[in-house]
Amino acid sequence: KELLVNKKPSDYGFEHSLWHSTTVGALIKKTFKVTYSRSGICALLKRMGLSYQRPKKQAIQADEAKLEAWVNETYPAIKADAKKRGALIFWQDETSLKQDANWVRGWAPVGETPVLLMNGRARYGQAVLSVAISNRGDAHFLIQDTAVTAKDFRDFLEGLRKESPNRLIFVICDNASIHKAAVVKAWLEEDGRMELKFLPPYAPKLNPVEVFNQTLKCRSRMATAKDSEAIRSWPRNT
Repeated sequence: KELLVNKKPSDYGFEHSLWHSTTVGALIKKTFKVTYSRSGICALLKRMGLSYQRPKKQAIQADEAKLEAWVNETYPAIKADAKKRGALIFWQDETSLKQDANWVRGWAPVGETPVLLMNGRARYGQAVLSVAISNRGDAHFLIQDTAVTAKDFRDFLEGLRKESPNRLIFVICDNASIHKAAVVKAWLEEDGRMELKFLPPYAPKLNPVEVFNQTLKCRSRMATAKDSEAIRSWPRNT
């Protein structure tokens, strides 16, 4: 078990990052000169307390040192600056909403595949959500039917400003090009009381809005939406 836990196949010279029965078998044979059948390997792994699971994804471009520095140095500095200047901190992200059965699961009798009712005429990206959530739990949404552009993001910030017209606001977001576009920079300069703070590249796990997004998608993909208006109601009901 010590050979597998907290280690990846690539640590032993294999060309992938997830443990499969064939890879485990190859490692056992290489290390102990013993050959197991596939079923024997699966039984062994279960006895060891391991299970076959869908993995979490992480971009290979993610720099762990930069992520750690952001958590331990950059963000504490942002919080301290916000406290000193009386600023609200919002975390921001965008996500698309759709109905599909690609990864949801539900219990059903063996041999009887469960059915998720969905609109067969629905198109991908039927609703796109921009959301900002503050450290105290306040939320601001913008729901639309097309991909978010720089102008849409500017409009989103304008809406956020209207909800707190007299406060300094820090918006923590990712490095998407729309967040750094000229139209956004011009609006921020004109407003003068809102600042964007950027996460490290490829760092969705640092953004708490991701938790909301995953909860929303989990609930919505188990629901039945007859039209786009039903999909657009999902964020409000989460």
